[in-house]
Amino acid sequence: MKIVNGILGILFLLFAGWQFNDPDPIVWMTIYGFTAFICIVSIWKPLNNKVIFAGMMILFIYALVLLPGVIDWWNSGEQDTILEGMDRTKPYLEETREFFGLMIAIVGIKVNWLYNWRVRSKS
Repeated sequence: MKIVNGILGILFLLFAGWQFNDPDPIVWMTIYGFTAFICIVSIWKPLNNKVIFAGMMILFIYALVLLPGVIDWWNSGEQDTILEGMDRTKPYLEETREFFGLMIAIVGIKVNWLYNWRVRSKS
Protein backbone atom coordinates (compact mmCIF):
# COMPACT_ATOMS: atom_id res chain seq x y z
CA MET A 1 0.00 0.00 0.00
CA LYS A 2 2.97 2.31 0.61
CA ILE A 3 3.97 2.04 -3.05
CA VAL A 4 0.40 2.71 -4.21
CA ASN A 5 0.19 5.76 -1.95
CA GLY A 6 3.57 6.99 -3.15
CA ILE A 7 2.49 6.76 -6.78
CA LEU A 8 -0.90 8.33 -6.08
CA GLY A 9 0.68 11.08 -4.00
CA ILE A 10 3.08 12.01 -6.80
CA LEU A 11 0.31 11.90 -9.40
CA PHE A 12 -1.97 14.15 -7.38
CA LEU A 13 0.89 16.60 -6.76
CA LEU A 14 1.42 16.72 -10.52
CA PHE A 15 -2.32 17.23 -11.06
CA ALA A 16 -2.21 20.12 -8.56
CA GLY A 17 0.73 21.66 -10.40
CA TRP A 18 -1.07 21.50 -13.74
CA GLN A 19 -3.88 23.67 -12.38
CA PHE A 20 -1.98 26.97 -12.68
CA ASN A 21 -3.67 27.72 -16.01
CA ASP A 22 -7.15 26.74 -14.81
CA PRO A 23 -9.79 29.48 -14.37
CA ASP A 24 -10.04 28.54 -10.68
CA PRO A 25 -6.55 27.22 -9.79
CA ILE A 26 -6.84 27.64 -6.02
CA VAL A 27 -9.88 25.36 -5.83
CA TRP A 28 -8.26 22.61 -7.88
CA MET A 29 -4.82 22.91 -6.33
CA THR A 30 -6.53 22.52 -2.95
CA ILE A 31 -8.56 19.49 -4.07
CA TYR A 32 -5.62 17.67 -5.62
CA GLY A 33 -3.26 18.85 -2.89
CA PHE A 34 -5.58 17.48 -0.19
CA THR A 35 -5.76 14.16 -2.01
CA ALA A 36 -1.96 14.07 -2.37
CA PHE A 37 -1.64 14.91 1.33
CA ILE A 38 -3.81 11.96 2.33
CA CYS A 39 -1.84 9.59 0.11
CA ILE A 40 1.59 10.84 1.17
CA VAL A 41 0.88 10.97 4.92
CA SER A 42 -0.68 7.51 4.72
CA ILE A 43 2.68 6.12 3.58
CA TRP A 44 3.92 6.47 7.16
CA LYS A 45 0.76 6.52 9.24
CA PRO A 46 -2.86 5.95 8.26
CA LEU A 47 -5.01 8.99 8.86
CA ASN A 48 -8.17 8.87 10.89
CA ASN A 49 -10.96 7.50 8.69
CA LYS A 50 -13.29 10.28 9.87
CA VAL A 51 -10.95 12.89 8.35
CA ILE A 52 -10.67 10.92 5.13
CA PHE A 53 -14.43 10.37 4.96
CA ALA A 54 -15.16 14.05 5.62
CA GLY A 55 -12.86 15.08 2.76
CA MET A 56 -14.41 12.52 0.48
CA MET A 57 -17.92 13.76 1.30
CA ILE A 58 -16.97 17.40 0.61
CA LEU A 59 -15.70 16.40 -2.82
CA PHE A 60 -18.79 14.27 -3.42
CA ILE A 61 -21.08 17.20 -2.58
CA TYR A 62 -19.13 19.41 -4.98
CA ALA A 63 -19.52 16.69 -7.64
CA LEU A 64 -23.29 16.72 -7.07
CA VAL A 65 -23.29 20.48 -7.71
CA LEU A 66 -21.60 19.81 -11.08
CA LEU A 67 -23.86 16.89 -12.00
CA PRO A 68 -26.41 19.00 -13.96
CA GLY A 69 -23.57 20.08 -16.28
CA VAL A 70 -22.59 16.45 -16.83
CA ILE A 71 -26.21 15.61 -17.67
CA ASP A 72 -26.32 18.55 -20.11
CA TRP A 73 -23.08 17.34 -21.72
CA TRP A 74 -24.46 13.81 -22.03
CA ASN A 75 -27.75 15.03 -23.51
CA SER A 76 -25.93 17.32 -25.97
CA GLY A 77 -24.74 14.31 -27.97
CA GLU A 78 -21.29 15.91 -28.11
CA GLN A 79 -19.38 13.41 -26.03
CA ASP A 80 -16.37 13.71 -28.32
CA THR A 81 -16.00 17.43 -27.46
CA ILE A 82 -14.89 16.75 -23.88
CA LEU A 83 -11.22 17.07 -24.86
CA GLU A 84 -11.66 20.28 -26.84
CA GLY A 85 -10.74 23.71 -25.52
CA MET A 86 -12.92 25.92 -23.38
CA ASP A 87 -16.08 27.17 -25.06
CA ARG A 88 -18.18 29.85 -23.36
CA THR A 89 -21.26 28.64 -25.22
CA LYS A 90 -20.82 25.15 -23.73
CA PRO A 91 -20.23 25.56 -19.98
CA TYR A 92 -21.14 21.93 -19.47
CA LEU A 93 -17.78 20.91 -20.95
CA GLU A 94 -15.81 22.48 -18.10
CA GLU A 95 -18.32 21.26 -15.51
CA THR A 96 -17.98 17.73 -16.88
CA ARG A 97 -14.18 17.89 -16.79
CA GLU A 98 -14.32 19.14 -13.22
CA PHE A 99 -16.78 16.40 -12.29
CA PHE A 100 -14.44 13.72 -13.61
CA GLY A 101 -11.50 15.39 -11.84
CA LEU A 102 -13.46 15.14 -8.60
CA MET A 103 -14.23 11.48 -9.28
CA ILE A 104 -10.50 10.79 -9.73
CA ALA A 105 -9.72 12.57 -6.44
CA ILE A 106 -12.51 10.70 -4.65
CA VAL A 107 -11.12 7.37 -5.87
CA GLY A 108 -7.65 8.36 -4.63
CA ILE A 109 -9.06 9.18 -1.22
CA LYS A 110 -11.36 6.17 -1.10
CA VAL A 111 -8.46 3.78 -1.69
CA ASN A 112 -7.05 4.92 1.65
CA TRP A 113 -10.39 4.94 3.40
CA LEU A 114 -11.11 1.35 2.35
CA TYR A 115 -7.61 0.19 3.22
CA ASN A 116 -7.77 1.80 6.67
CA TRP A 117 -11.23 0.38 7.28
CA ARG A 118 -10.04 -3.10 6.28
CA VAL A 119 -6.92 -2.95 8.44
CA ARG A 120 -8.80 -1.66 11.48
CA SER A 121 -11.61 -4.20 11.13
CA LYS A 122 -9.05 -7.03 11.22
CA SER A 123 -7.52 -5.80 14.47
